[in-house]
This record gives sequence, structure tokens and C-alpha cells, in this order.
Amino acid sequence: MFAVACNSLAPCRPAAEGSRGEIKTRIAIVLALLLVSRIPLLGQETLPPLAGGQAPQTYDEIWAGFDPRAEPLDVETLKAWEEDGVVLRVVRYRVGVFKGQKAMMAAVYGFPRGAANLPGLVQIHGGGQYADYRAVLSNARRGYATISISWAGRINAPGSKIDPKAVQLFFAGATTDPAYKLTTDWGALDAYHAPSRNPGNVSSSIIPAAWALDPVESPRNSAWFLWTLGARRALTFLEQQPQVNAAKLGVYASRSNPVLHPLFRQCSSHLHSDPYSHSWPSRLP
Repeated sequence: MFAVACNSLAPCRPAAEGSRGEIKTRIAIVLALLLVSRIPLLGQETLPPLAGGQAPQTYDEIWAGFDPRAEPLDVETLKAWEEDGVVLRVVRYRVGVFKGQKAMMAAVYGFPRGAANLPGLVQIHGGGQYADYRAVLSNARRGYATISISWAGRINAPGSKIDPKAVQLFFAGATTDPAYKLTTDWGALDAYHAPSRNPGNVSSSIIPAAWALDPVESPRNSAWFLWTLGARRALTFLEQQPQVNAAKLGVYASRSNPVLHPLFRQCSSHLHSDPYSHSWPSRLP
């Protein structure tokens, strides 16, 4: 085996061993530069640091500097199947980068096979509940594309049932256990509930902690804020799906109305309407 060295002024000739080593070195340098160029993209924090070290006091201050469309979604498909003419997927998408670590939200997404220009829905489960494929399936039969997000890591789907015990296995990184499955990963933060990753963590707490975002008492330390942020990113997910009409998005929840209030207040740009102009229907058509 030998390398060939060419240029525009001289015919091609076999390269010396030294030249081959130089080529390998150059390739290694290029690869290293490409790798380094990607680090700031991941390492750049989703949320800016607190202004003057002071906790935000208003909605505008809480969401200052956050653009739900700015970062890539890094979508992963963990499982895909069809049922009753409905395409169903267990996915994960990128919520953001917090304290140097990427957070990923697990969810169930589905839509009627072959459909287009669909209205899209984000379904937010309540405390102790699951992201459930049955809600996605039911909505698809009515003509909706739906993403049911799992902020707590629990999922109900055929072959992908993730209960609290399975969430604990994920916490422990027990990849050799047959029951281990990938699920929501909050990275450096702990926005889980029943179970939480850290003993003593309370989802509504604003107290600073090793698993919280801000070093002072701050509403951004509350898991409710992070769930809302994750739901806003779910709207971005819907916007980017080829089956979905991005001008027709909605959000609904069960037992999670405290999430919906700030979500509607801040997501009018996603929802393309005044979120306070009407109440959300209790039952879809």
C-alpha cells in the first residue's frame, strides 16, 4: 500500500512514508477542530445567568433570553409502530443545556398515517401519571397529531412501559437490567416527581440545591418552571413535524393546570392566538 501525492504542476507520484505520516497528522488535526467546534454548541447554556445575581421577579424576567426555537431538538426515536392506521413513536427531544449538561424529554408522538396539515396538540400528564399512547391514539382518530410529554419519566406504551421502578433503574444507570429503558433525562437538574432523583427534592421548591438551576432562591429552581420549558419545546417539536400545520397548535393537560397558566401566557407566538381569549375545551371534538 502507498499514498499518491499530486498537484497541478507535476504528475502524480508515490508519496514517501514521511508524507503519509504528515497526511495522517493533518487529518487528525481537522477531526480535532471539528470536534472542538461542536463543544460550544452543546456547552452553551439554554438560559442566561441571573441578572446581577438576583432572582427574576416577573414573567418577562423569568423567560428573558429564552427562545424555544433556537436550539436543535436532537430527536431520538426509541420505538416506532402502527396501530389502527395511526403512526406511533416513543421519542426523546432536547429540552436544553443546563449547568453544562443536556436535558432530554421522553414522549409519545403519533398521527394518522398518510395525513397532512394536521392540528397539533401537546398533552401534559399530571402528578403520578404517565405519558400515555392511548391519549395520542385517541386524538389521532379525531384528526390530531399529538405529543404526550413525560416530564416525570413515566411512559405507558406497548413494549415501553416505564413505571417508577424503571425510572429508578434509569437513575442508577442499570443498563444491564432487562427492565432498563431510556427515558426523560434532566441532566444536571432534578425535575422528576414520584420518584425524584435526589432524596428530599420537592418539585415546587425554589430553594437552591446541587440539582437546582440557580444558586439563590429562584422560581427557575422549581420543577414547574422546567416542565413548562419542556412543554414549550414540545410545541417547537410539533412545528417541525411534516404532518403538522404549525399555525394550529394547542396544549391540554390533566391535573397540571398550574403548568398551563404560564405556558399559555408565554406561548402565544406558538399558539397563534390570544391564550386568554377562550377557555380550553374539556373534551376534544
